[in-house]
Amino acid sequence: MNMRFWVFFMLVVLIVSCVQKQPVEEVKDPWLTAGTVFTYGVDFQGTTYDFIVTLNSLDPDVDYSWEMTDPVNISGRWVIARTALDSAYIQNNYYFPGTDTLDSATSGWLSRKTFSELKNNGKTMIGYSGSSDMYELVMQSKEVMKVMLDDVSVDLNVIRAETENGFVYYILDNEKYPVILHMNVEFEIKIKMIKSKQINE
Repeated sequence: MNMRFWVFFMLVVLIVSCVQKQPVEEVKDPWLTAGTVFTYGVDFQGTTYDFIVTLNSLDPDVDYSWEMTDPVNISGRWVIARTALDSAYIQNNYYFPGTDTLDSATSGWLSRKTFSELKNNGKTMIGYSGSSDMYELVMQSKEVMKVMLDDVSVDLNVIRAETENGFVYYILDNEKYPVILHMNVEFEIKIKMIKSKQINE
């Protein structure tokens, strides 16, 4: 074999070796895509109903349609703007029929900044629309929550956190999409089941 062949051969080996060493980025919670449907059970001061959220898109903004079942019977469509999803400390828990865009608050999600501070520093701050008060939100534990996903019971990694005034949150351990799966504040909302896009098609 001549020198030219060996040079070519070693170059191919080097390229293949570099390609194989490239880390493959893991897609966390691959079921969490546009088309996924979350069904929550709500208990608002003794009145119970389902709150159904259908994700329309996740990037650059979180866009979802929502519905509250009987006896509330209202629906709408909300968009959480990228700026709010990235850095808002305020939660908006007041839903009204129709379409709305949240520019400085999130709803049903923590912002990425709030979640990052909570997970990495053990605490963050949180506030609520309609009030100027801010509360410290402190991480209590990392836990596993059993959830019905496409009619199968699965374990989802969550972070349990609690405010200084006793509000409790269970947040999906997902830095990009920190969805609230269970929240007990002035009312309680808890995930009942999730249907992925694949099942809904």
